[in-house]
Amino acid sequence: MTTKTILTGFSAVALLVALGLASGCGCSERKEAPPPHPSAPESYMNDKAFTGELAERQTEQRRLVRERNAIVERMKAKIVAKRAELGTEDEAKVKAELEKDPEWNELYKSCEEANANIERVRKGTLGVVRERLTRKEPVSK
Repeated sequence: MTTKTILTGFSAVALLVALGLASGCGCSERKEAPPPHPSAPESYMNDKAFTGELAERQTEQRRLVRERNAIVERMKAKIVAKRAELGTEDEAKVKAELEKDPEWNELYKSCEEANANIERVRKGTLGVVRERLTRKEPVSK
């Protein structure tokens, strides 16, 4: 093959591609989507009432987690103290001794209640989000 033959073939292919691009694919003839309804939200995160409620719930959950963490820190300190008192790393022995301590039982009960409160707030937040996403009426902008 000569250079002239290769260039002629390349020119022909280039011409066909250019004609194909110039003719278009009919995309410009498609109808545009209708504009959204004026009451439709741009985003749920633009709804001040919704984001305000989520922020309040987040603040409440953080407060509950801080309270629970304080209880857990006290429980960890009691575990370390009991291990030192018994002179053992055996978890079963330490747990058995801690269960005899009324302060430990109170801390354990408080921790369980704190976990239940955190879970209650978390489920409530999920409920708010689900309710908002499945609501039939328009959302404010």
